Amino acid sequence: MSLINCPECNKEISDKSKACIYCGYPIKEDRNEKCIINGIEYNISFLLDESISIPIRAKQLHLLTHCDLKDCINKVKDIAESKEIPKTLYLKTHKAEENSKVKCPKCGCTDIGVANRGYSLVWGFIGSGKSMNVCKNCGYKWKP
Repeated sequence: MSLINCPECNKEISDKSKACIYCGYPIKEDRNEKCIINGIEYNISFLLDESISIPIRAKQLHLLTHCDLKDCINKVKDIAESKEIPKTLYLKTHKAEENSKVKCPKCGCTDIGVANRGYSLVWGFIGSGKSMNVCKNCGYKWKP
């Protein structure tokens, strides 16, 4: 049993239910279109439902798979035109977000904190207000 989003109110409901428990929208149970998306099997029969607009279907696919929204829109348009769900499907993931994270130059860890430089006896308070990136894994400090 898995959770799907209601086509009417977009709340999570069981895929086994015959109607939405929140709004009463009837859930079609005659279609059981399974598709393997990025190695995981999903029931995406809602993509063939023409009563739901393409942007809503793409948003539901995005929420279900956590893949790139633009790629979901393109795939939903292709499925709507062909009126067939493929057995396997590949969607882009959010790797761009992972690449934009700050990483420690020494160990590559992404658990980074920010600290002020502090002061020394030789230099006093010169530069003590500047912030430094600090790796919480290895303790390496560097300028942002």
